[in-house]
Amino acid sequence: MIISEEILKESSTYRYWFEIGWAIGRLQARREDLSKLLTWRFGPQSAATQRKLDAAPIEKLDRWFDRALDAASLKDALK
Repeated sequence: MIISEEILKESSTYRYWFEIGWAIGRLQARREDLSKLLTWRFGPQSAATQRKLDAAPIEKLDRWFDRALDAASLKDALK
């Protein structure tokens, strides 16, 4: 039996996994964007900085991204 796309989208399980996938994708994209910005502004990142980015929640990544736009140093950007 083939399940139609409409029926699948009505499934709470489908919606749950769709939202999880969307959130993970947003988090990965923000990490990539911030990493590129930091590299452009301050040069190559250390492994420690990359680990810090990898461990940060989306809210912190958003805050760091905004700070990195005009921060004087990497340290200031990642306060």
